[in-house]
This record gives sequence, structure tokens and C-alpha cells, in this order.
Amino acid sequence: MKKTLITTLVLMPIHVYAAANQTVNTFVDKIIGLINVIVPILISLAIALFFYHSGAGIFGNSDGNVEARSKLKETLLWGVGIIFVMVSIWGILNLITTEFDLIKTR
Repeated sequence: MKKTLITTLVLMPIHVYAAANQTVNTFVDKIIGLINVIVPILISLAIALFFYHSGAGIFGNSDGNVEARSKLKETLLWGVGIIFVMVSIWGILNLITTEFDLIKTR
């Protein structure tokens, strides 16, 4: 049931655009526009979670617990790395699309 629902939700836009006789470029432009809206939201969420975990670790109840502090340090290091990778990939893709004029300006 879940598999069918997920497949239907994923493939539904393809059927709708095929029925409306849209071109592939229009469909790709819509997907890129959707991604350009979603990515900053995800990056903001990642940064907010990073600050939440750092605040919880600093002001939390890990009073002198070496194991909790080392786990917090590892979590924050992974958080910085993941945020760096997310922003880097987003920036590189934006650079490529603007440099090679892959997105049409209207």
C-alpha cells in the first residue's frame, strides 16, 4: 500500500505534464524551481538543528560527563561537515548553471 502510494505521488507530476502536452524543458525548469525553493529551507533547518544541539550540549545536563561531551563534539563536527558539503554542492551547481546559462532567463 505504502509503496503504491509513494510511486503514485512520485510519478503523478509526469502524468500531469504529459497530459498537458508540456515539453521536457518546461518540466525540468519546474523541477529546478522546486529544488531552488527546497534547498535553502533544508540548509536553514540544518543550521537551526546545529545551533539547537550545540546549545543543548553547552547548557544541557552533561555536567562533567566525558562520554557525553565527546559524543557532542563528534555530533557538532559532523554537523559542520554536512552543512559545509550542502552549501558547497549548492554553490557549485548554481555556478555551473549560471556560467553555462543552463537556466533560461525570462
